[in-house]
This record gives sequence, C-alpha cells and structure tokens, in this order.
Amino acid sequence: MKKLPLTLITVAAILLGTLPSIAQQKRLSPHESTQGMVDGDFISVVYSRPYTKNPQTGEVRKIWGGLVPYGRVWRTGANEATLFFTQKPILMGGTTIPAGGYTLYTLPAEDGTAKLIINKHLGQWGTEYDEKEDFARVDLKRQALEKPVDQFTMAIEVSPSGGGILKLMWENTEYSVAFTVEKTGAATALSPMARTMDFELQILEHDLVPLAEAMPAAQYDFAPTNGEFKGVRTFGQQVKHLAGGIYGSAAAVLGEKPPVDLSQGENGPANLKTKEEIVKYLKDAFAYAHRAMATLTEANSREEATASWGKQSRLFMADLILWHSYDHYGQTVVYARMNGIIPPSSRPGK
Repeated sequence: MKKLPLTLITVAAILLGTLPSIAQQKRLSPHESTQGMVDGDFISVVYSRPYTKNPQTGEVRKIWGGLVPYGRVWRTGANEATLFFTQKPILMGGTTIPAGGYTLYTLPAEDGTAKLIINKHLGQWGTEYDEKEDFARVDLKRQALEKPVDQFTMAIEVSPSGGGILKLMWENTEYSVAFTVEKTGAATALSPMARTMDFELQILEHDLVPLAEAMPAAQYDFAPTNGEFKGVRTFGQQVKHLAGGIYGSAAAVLGEKPPVDLSQGENGPANLKTKEEIVKYLKDAFAYAHRAMATLTEANSREEATASWGKQSRLFMADLILWHSYDHYGQTVVYARMNGIIPPSSRPGK
C-alpha cells in the first residue's frame, strides 16, 4: 500500500455522513485511504476495513461465502460505500473509465470468480446499491494468499509490466484487476488552467486535512472564549463550515446542484459530531472539488456560474474554494496551537 508524500485524498466522493442512516450506524471498522501514482495518474481509494474477528465478540468469522455471501453485491469494505477516484482515464477489464469518482462494489461467486462493479452513484451508505447506476463490471482475478489477512485491505500497486493493479485482500484470498492509464489527447487532457487550479487545491488539501487529523477528537468541541473570541465556532464547526463552502463553490463550477445538503446553516450538518465523521466530510469535499477543477478551461472559466448567494464566473467560484478555505485554515491553526498542536505543515521536515 503506497503512501505518497503529498496527502491527496482525492476520491471524487460525496458526503456520506449527512445521510440519516449513517448517523444511526456505529462504526466498528476503521476508515482508511490508500493512494498510488501510476504512469502519471494519481489514484485514490477511500474505504473502511472490517476485521475477520467480530469486534464485539472476538469470534473468528468465515469471510468469503460467510460474512461476504456468494452471489450478492458487497460494499467492498464496511460502513459507507467504497470510493474510487482517478485523475486520468484508465482502461480496466476492456472498459475505459473516464477520469472522476466512482463507487466500488464486489460480486463474488462460489466458483471462485468475482466481478468488480464500478458504479456512478456517489454518496450512499454501503448497502444502498442501485444497479441502474452501474458504469461497468469487470472480472477480478482470484488467488490464494501465502499468509491470512485479518483486516480487509485494498492496495494500488504499479505493475512491473506496465500500468497498475488494484488489489482486494482478506482472509486467505486476494482479488485483483490490472489497469492501464490511457494517454490523454487534446480532448481529455487537463487544460493549463485546470492543472494550475487543481495543484493549488492539492497544496490546500496537504495543509488542511493533516491538521484536521492531528487535532485530538476531544478538542473538536474546543472554541476560544476570551475577549473577541466569545461565540465563535468550535474547531469541528470550522472544519464543517469550510467543507460546506468547498462543496457549494465546486457545485457552482460544475453547474449542478450540490451533492450534499447545505441548508443546515453555516456551521455544517448537525448530525456530523465525531472527528471521524467530520474529517471524512472534509476529505469527500476535496474529492468533489478536484472533479470541479478538472473541468476548467481558459474558455469556460469566464462563463457565469450560480451559487446559493449569487452569480459569478466559474473561475471566481473555483478561486473562492481556495481563499475561503485558507481563511478558515488560518483560524483552525490558531485553535490547534492553543491546544499545543503544531500544524503538520509547520513541523520540521514537512
């Protein structure tokens, strides 16, 4: 599992934490992300990692054909649906998958075969599968693992023969599928403007996401109270506020309705309470923003875009993502330092 120096949790994802069902679910499987750079394409997967042992009873469970039944669509993890993002078109199982974000499901069969389902619907709980949203189904290769894997693991690896390999490993079985990165022509390559804006977004993400992860969960309710700070947002509300701003502006760039409910006020969704939920909300907002930045060109950047507060150019909306987020990043840095937390981007060696 390759971890890149630049933390880009860029999976084109939609907020999953706002769904009522999510608020009612207790997460027993930890949240994880894995990334890989394959032939110039940055690929990310965001998923949850269930254990072979039942976390409540300690019982060792049978996975394939047991916890994961044969002949039934599986969420490829736990909790929210597993998310996959590619910045460039890839060829997987004979199917060209355009750049963007997708949901991954798995359909294992008793005869050892399995399908990876690439689904266009984003933002759902993992068990909410809509076959009508399938983009493609590709065959997975199955092989036995030398050593059992207790916790479900996904990986993106570079293939020695070229391209990459997406792997799913659990219990004593590995499923995998090879893919290649398609060479982008003039019609699909990112414009100079898109590359510039997306790179600036990556820098912001590199600063902001690690800071949100570094703040202890107990301090997400922290807010300064002395003097002019009285009545300001908590750290968690700051993160939710700026993530909501990212969603709103990115939707304006894309010319579509925001994929999450932004009507709950400037402090963000009230049902997102834990650090895990809020950090995921932030990561998913960045994933959505990467999708928006990728659409920018010198020509369409001047087109009018509409947000809830009014109209401006698409370029203005894209730039708003950056400066509004950095405004609140500065505030969260103050919160962190007041709690003895050095922002990761300010630490030696960063």
